[in-house]
Amino acid sequence: MPQPVYDLIGSNYNTNRTADARILSIIRDLLNLPPGSTIADIGAGTGNYSSSLANLGYKVLAVEPSEEMRKQALPNKNVRWYSGTAESIPLDDNSVKGIMIVLALHHFADVRKAIHELTRICPSGPVVIFTMDPRESEEFWFNNYFPEISQHVEKIFPPINDVVRLFEINSRWLSFIVPY
Repeated sequence: MPQPVYDLIGSNYNTNRTADARILSIIRDLLNLPPGSTIADIGAGTGNYSSSLANLGYKVLAVEPSEEMRKQALPNKNVRWYSGTAESIPLDDNSVKGIMIVLALHHFADVRKAIHELTRICPSGPVVIFTMDPRESEEFWFNNYFPEISQHVEKIFPPINDVVRLFEINSRWLSFIVPY
């Protein structure tokens, strides 16, 4: 398996990234699970959202392939960490009541395999995916000023309609796609 990209570039991740209270509130509302429920955070990074949900009373199983990111995670008694990818989640069948994926979908090597794994660990959902599709945003001066960066972002993030179609075809549960 290739080295996770964040082992190479994520050494100061927590300096610039924190959980946004607005996004956290939307995730909590869409999960619609009582505190005490076990939630998987797939592609958890340094655990900003894992820890924030844990502080609201949830038990969070954070799955992250990058050792660099996992070692930056702040300790939280309600967060348990696992080394793994979305395509090979190291959790038992039917082990969680809900799943969140926060700005990580574009790092999945194989979304179809990931959907199989998500369905395995959480057969009835809910699954909340926070992602973006730069193709869906209104025209922005940045795209004309830095076209190479704009094109790079479009290559990284899959089209939201393709993602929705994959989840509709390959999943037995309702998923919420939140394109902000």
